Order: sequence, then C-alpha cells, then structure tokens
Amino acid sequence: MKRIEDLIYWLLHRPGLQKTLVLLTLLTFIGSILMVPFGLVKVKMLPFKDSNTFTVYVQTAPNSALKKTHEVSQCVIDKLSQHPEVLNMELFLGLPSPMDLAGMAKNLAFNTGEDLAHIVVNIKSVDERDISSYQLVSSLRADIKKCAGESDETINIVEPPVGPPIVGAVVAEIYGNDTDRLFDLALEVKEIFKTVDGLVDTTIFTNKPYDMYELLIDKEKIAAYGVTYQQINEILYASFSGLVAGTINQENILAQTSLYVRVNDEHRSIKNYSSGELKMRLQQLTLINHQGLRVALSELVTIVPTRESASVTYKDLRKMISVTAEADLVSQIYPLLELRDALKETLSEKYDIEDSDKLDLKLINKQTEAVYTIEFDGELQLTFDVFSELGIALILALVFILILITLYYKDLKLGAIVLSSSMLSLVGIMIGHYLVSLFTEITFFFTITSFVGYIVLIGISSRNSLLLIDFSKQLLLTEGMDKTRAIAIATATRTKPILLTASAIMLGNTLLATDPVFGGLGVALIFGTVTAVLGSLLIVPIFLNVVNYDELIKVDEDE
Repeated sequence: MKRIEDLIYWLLHRPGLQKTLVLLTLLTFIGSILMVPFGLVKVKMLPFKDSNTFTVYVQTAPNSALKKTHEVSQCVIDKLSQHPEVLNMELFLGLPSPMDLAGMAKNLAFNTGEDLAHIVVNIKSVDERDISSYQLVSSLRADIKKCAGESDETINIVEPPVGPPIVGAVVAEIYGNDTDRLFDLALEVKEIFKTVDGLVDTTIFTNKPYDMYELLIDKEKIAAYGVTYQQINEILYASFSGLVAGTINQENILAQTSLYVRVNDEHRSIKNYSSGELKMRLQQLTLINHQGLRVALSELVTIVPTRESASVTYKDLRKMISVTAEADLVSQIYPLLELRDALKETLSEKYDIEDSDKLDLKLINKQTEAVYTIEFDGELQLTFDVFSELGIALILALVFILILITLYYKDLKLGAIVLSSSMLSLVGIMIGHYLVSLFTEITFFFTITSFVGYIVLIGISSRNSLLLIDFSKQLLLTEGMDKTRAIAIATATRTKPILLTASAIMLGNTLLATDPVFGGLGVALIFGTVTAVLGSLLIVPIFLNVVNYDELIKVDEDE
C-alpha cells in the first residue's frame, strides 16, 4: 500500500499531469457516448431469445381454396422436415393454433379461413443443438418463403417474445380519410419496406381488394319453376363448401360425427374466376321441382359482379392501415432510420413530406392536397417508453445521491465529485459491449438490462468515493496532517477493500454475462466496475485535492 500512497502523493503534486488525466477521462467519457451514434455499440430494447418452438403463419391469396392453402403449407412442412434441428410440427389448416402471446399481439391467434394455416414447430432443446433458435429461424426464412408462389401469398415466422409481445419490430401506421388511396399508399410503403436490409416478413394488415360474384335469386322464376330457397342453398353448399347430410355415432367418441356431402375438387373449383365459367358450373347443377322436372340453377339466379374493398382499422377514430416487418438478427432502430430515409426519397415525387412527432412523417398529396400521416409503432415505441423511463430513473438516482451527500457533508462540490466518478462506469460498459461483440457471432446489443446495470453501478461506485472522502476527512480531523498526504493515505488504505469488492462483483457476474437475456447486465457490471474503480482511485483524489476542507473540519468541530 506504501507504493500506492507514494504514487497518489506524487500525482497530486503534478498539476499538469492531473489536468491531462482529467481531460483524457472527459474525452473518454464523451467518446464512450459517441460509440452509440457511430454504430460501434448497437442499441436494442431486448436481446434475442433462444426458445424451443416457433410458429409459421401461412396466408394465401384472399378467397383461396383450402386445397391451395394445404399445398403451400405442405411445401413449408417438407422444407422444415429436412432440417435435423426440427423435432416435430403440427399443421392447423384453416384453423388457429393454440393461443400464444405473440399470435394474439399480431392479430393472428384467432384468424380462421380457408386461406390461412398455422404450423407450430418444435425444435431440439438448447443443450442438443449448436445453433440458437433465432439463428435457425433466420436461416430457414429464405428457403421457406420459396413456397409462396404468388405475390399475394405470405409466409411469416413468429418466435416467442423475450419481453412484452408487440405487433412487429417495425410498424408503420398509415392514417388518412380516403380508403382507396390509403390502401394504395400502404402498398407503396410495403414495397419500400422490402428494400430495406434487415427487415423481413413484411405484412400489410388489410385485405387486397378483389372481385366477387354475387348470386341474386329471381323470386318470380323460383315460384314459376316450383323450387324453394332451401333447395338452392343446399345445392350451393353441397357443390362448393359442403353440406351436412347426417351424423353417425361411434363407440369410443362421445360427440356425434357429421357427414359432409360435396362434389369433388375438380368440379367445385373455378380456375379462371370468370363469370362465364361460373355460369357454366351453375348450368351443370340441377334441381328437382315438385313436378319431378329438372331445373338448371343458372335459370334461377343472376350473376352480378361486385368488388370487395380493402378493410381498414379505426384507431383514435381515424382510418388506419398498418404495415409491419420483423428485424432479422438486427436492432429495429437502424433499419427503421434507413426506412424513414427511403420513404422520404421514394414518396417525395407525389407528396410534400414533413417531419412530425418523434420519427413520424406527415404526407401532403401535391395534387389533391389530401393529408396522410405515417406513425411508427411496435418495438420502437416500446424502446422509447422503456428507455425514457429508465432515463428518468437514472436522473432521479443521481439527484437523490447529490442531495444526500450535500446534506451529509454540507458541501455541494463533494456531491459533484461522487457523481462524476460514478458516471465513469459508463465508459467501461460501452467498451465492454464493443469488445464482447467482437467475439460473438451475433451483435451484442446494449439493452435494457445493460441500462439497469449502469444504474446499479451508480450506487456501488458512489460508495467507493464516499469511503475515500470520509477516511481522508477523518485523517485531517484526528491527525491534523497535510491534505495531500491525507488523500494519498486514504486512497492507499481503501484500495484493497475496493478491489476486493470489485473482484467479487466481477466474478459473481461472470455466469450472468453468458445469459442470452441478462447478458447485458452481466457485461455492464463486470466492465463498468473496472472503470468505476479506476475513477475512484485516480480521478476522485485529484478532485478532492482541489476541495477546501477547512470549512468542513470547522463544522465537524462545532458539532
């Protein structure tokens, strides 16, 4: 400890070296903050989660037959079966899979229809495979999407969320009054989504407008031909959907089993979706009237072409269509910033674009002057909310520490010294995240748990500084020695306890640093402790040397 005392005593008598050291510390602190905007340290709300299951959501074109959906789903199953990490899977054709948080948040859990299918996939446990689930999903995604042969067919992979479930990593909520133009704008935004690196599984939360044919029953003709509405309904259901003809009872099944009657797949499908082909199908369907005569169904109904418009969602009493995407092994904030620039560049020909709240955009059509807004939600909003709340918690922690120290020592400068040394742990946290990222296959992000680690270190490093202040103050009061010598002795005396405490923190968080979720907390505590100790043993003595202790000593003597 004598060497440390001599070193600190020698340093405190070198004003030029002290200024250089403080300046370098300040520059290092600023540089550590700049590592985030320069991309050396990536920021993400929550890290990736290594789970044992994921769900594949298949959606074919609107009004597709169940046969088409089954073909696409079977293609996905065949490709998944080729991977040794996949244990088993279950197909829910036209039905929703068992509810989970991710599916509910993405409005997928309750979806039903012949154009929908859910495939729940179970993979090997973490100990039995060499690749994480999110890396596996990333490698599977491109191969699986080859099964979507048409532009209207989408295949999305949804993993269990590590935190609160959200609609998507990047969500663009598009607001406007004109439904048709709103849909066209949403399609343009969707295409821009696809051009941004790092964004996958782009989805538009609305149906594409499509043509339909409505069958209007001629009341006069059915009365003249002697047939009933019930006959027409039954033959239509039996021909295209299926009609319950009866039930059977089975020995080991409590509920009755329904018997469906329908024509075969070849005669129930319409390939060209034309009114002429539909009329030909209706001519082949005949009814028996009360006189026993056959009547073609086409004689009783009129084919009327109609068009189903895009559906919109109302949010805050405004029409809205959402476009979502997932981030592929990246933090959503970086492709989002690229997406925002791409939107400005691509849409500027038709719209006057203005910046709105946060990262939102306001679009004004140059011809019609119609106003549209693009508001970003999803993980971005969650990131803003959580980090802003943690920022408030950090500020409150610093303010409370400053107030307590100022009230205890009756000197604001000592409180500022403690806070300055405490904040230096951020240098180690940022450097630690950068170094760990160099040795990991996936980017090691600065996450919410890393931020929590920084707040924790504020209190730990403050304790180290308080020990030096209190011990040096006692030496001045009891021994009456020189202030510089008292600071040097206090630093040397408290070095061993500080190092032991720091070692315990670092060793205790070694295993935590390898955890996929709380790894940021472990790395923050390990590397942040290093710079916090260095700040306490080098920077705090320099600051204490310029503080006037005389008034503090007089106050204590009076008490």
